[in-house]
Amino acid sequence: MKHIKTISLILLILILKSSFILAQNDTIIFLSDRNLYPYEFVDNFGEPVGFDVDIMNAIANVIDYDTDIKLVPWAEVLKEFSEKKNNIVACMIYSKERSKKYCLSKPFNIISYSIFTRKDLIINTLDDIKSKKIIVQKGDIAQDYLIENNYSPNIIEVENQEKALKLLSSGKYDCAYIPKLLGLKIIEKLELKNISVSISPFPSKEICFATYKTNTLLISKINKGIDIIKKSGEYSKIYTKWFVSYQNQHLNKSFIRGLIIIGILLFAIILVVLFWIWLLKRQVKQKTIEINNELNQRKQIQKQLVSSEKRTRQIINLVPYIIFAKDEKNNIILANKAAVDFIGISANELLIKKKVKNLTVNNKYVELFKKIQYSDTKQFIPKYPIEDYKGNKKTFNLMTIPYTEYSSNEKVTLVIAIDITSQNKIENSLIREKSILHSIIHSIPDLVFYKDIDGKYIGANSSFLDFYNLKTKNLIGKTDYELYDNNKAD
Repeated sequence: MKHIKTISLILLILILKSSFILAQNDTIIFLSDRNLYPYEFVDNFGEPVGFDVDIMNAIANVIDYDTDIKLVPWAEVLKEFSEKKNNIVACMIYSKERSKKYCLSKPFNIISYSIFTRKDLIINTLDDIKSKKIIVQKGDIAQDYLIENNYSPNIIEVENQEKALKLLSSGKYDCAYIPKLLGLKIIEKLELKNISVSISPFPSKEICFATYKTNTLLISKINKGIDIIKKSGEYSKIYTKWFVSYQNQHLNKSFIRGLIIIGILLFAIILVVLFWIWLLKRQVKQKTIEINNELNQRKQIQKQLVSSEKRTRQIINLVPYIIFAKDEKNNIILANKAAVDFIGISANELLIKKKVKNLTVNNKYVELFKKIQYSDTKQFIPKYPIEDYKGNKKTFNLMTIPYTEYSSNEKVTLVIAIDITSQNKIENSLIREKSILHSIIHSIPDLVFYKDIDGKYIGANSSFLDFYNLKTKNLIGKTDYELYDNNKAD
C-alpha cells in the first residue's frame, strides 16, 4: 500500500511538472533538419519551408500555440533537443529504441529511403550491398537500420546527404542510403552525374513528433492537432502540395498516358459492371414484387370469386406469364392465354382430358409438359430453354406450386413459367464483362494485388504471383506476416 501511494505521488508530480512547463511557455519550439527536401528545408530567402513545416504551423494553429521553427543541421537538432525540455523534434523517424528513449506522437507521414549507387555498380538484391561501402548521414536512422540488419560493416558517416551524393558522384564510395525524394532533388539541383537509383528493397519509415518522456501532455495535444487537421482536410491539402505535385512532375509522360488509358478503360468497365448489377438487382426486385403482388391478388380473387370459373379464367388469362395446371394423373386441366399463344395450338386441343403423351403437339412441347410432373412439394426449375412455335429461343424460370381445388378437393400442381430471356442475356453480358476485367488485370505487367480492410489478400494478378513465386490458393486470406519475414512485411 505504501509503494502504491509513493508511485501515485510520483505520477502526480510528473503531470503537474508537465503542466507547469506548458503554462510557463505557450510557444512550441520545433527543431528539425535544414536539408530534408521536401519534408523541411531552408528556401532561397532563408525561410523554413516544407511539408513538415506546414504541418507544424497547422497543428500549432488548431491547438492555439505559437511556434518557433528552427531548421539546423541534424547534429545540432539532437544537441539542442537534449538541452531544452520544451523542444520538439518535428521529423523523428520511429524505431523501437527511440520509442523507449523519447515520447513520440502518432505517425503523421512516412519517408522512403533508397540506395543510390554509382552507375557502374549494379545492385539487384540486399546481398549485393553487404560488401560495399555505404555512405549515410551521421545520426540518421539509416545508419541504425543498416547496422541492426547486418547489411554492411563498411558504413561511411558524413554530415549531410548532399555531401554523401557528391562523394558518390566522384566515384569515391559504392553507394549511399538516403531519403529518395531528397536524393533526387539534390541530384537535380547540383546536376550530379554517375549516379543511379536502384529499386529500393527497404521499407518506408514512419515520421513522428518527439519530445521528452515526461512531456506527455504536449504530445497528447500534438496528437489531437494531427487528428483535427486530418479530419478538416488541411492535411490532405498540404500533402498534395508537397508530394503529389512533385511526384507528378517526375513521372514519365508516356507512362502517364498509358496509365490514364488503362484507368479510363478500367473505370468504364467498372461503371458498366456496376450498371448491369444495379439493373439486374432492380429487375429481380421488380419481378419479385410483381410475383408476390400477383400471388396475393390471386389469393384474394380465389376467396372472392370461388364460384365463378369464368371470371377466374379471365383473370388468369390476363397474367403475362405462362400458367398451366396438372392433376395427379398428369392431365393438363388449366392453361392460360400466354401458354396457348406460346405453344401455338388451340386451348381446346391442349385441355383434352388425356395424358400429355397422347397430345398431337410438337415433341419439344411434349417434353416440356412431361418434365413437369405432379408434385405435392414446391419446385423451382431455373433457366429452362425452349423455343416458341415461331422458333424464337426463350429462357424460363419454372415454378411448381401444389394446391387443392376448393370445389372438387382435387390435388393439382400449378406451373408458372416466367420469361427471363432478357435477364439471362444481362447475366451473360455481366459474366463477359467480368471475364474481360479479369483478363485485363492479369495482362498488366505491373504487380497488382488487392486486400481487404484487415490486410488479408483477396486476389492478385499473374505478374504479382510470378514475381513472388506464389499460387493463388497459397495467397488468398493470408497477411504479409504469414507470407514474408517481419522486416519485409513491415
